[in-house]
Amino acid sequence: MAIFKRSNEDETMKITDIKDMPNFNPEVKNGMDSVSTGRVMIKDTVAGQLPHCARHGALNKMSKEGIWRCIMCNEGCFEVE
Repeated sequence: MAIFKRSNEDETMKITDIKDMPNFNPEVKNGMDSVSTGRVMIKDTVAGQLPHCARHGALNKMSKEGIWRCIMCNEGCFEVE
């Protein structure tokens, strides 16, 4: 798990590997360990700190539950509340 403070808020953003999220579906094969392997990290943006793909840039939030994915390579993370 990685913990980062958002620059424009008092709350702390926490991300973890998708394989460590609640109710993980073992059928998922892509991007399961992107945080622990360094393929997903946090980057400072004008909107605060957001998940970032090391190869392609910004990630998109794919679900209200907090799954973030790179649309180019499918690396991802889970935002812990």
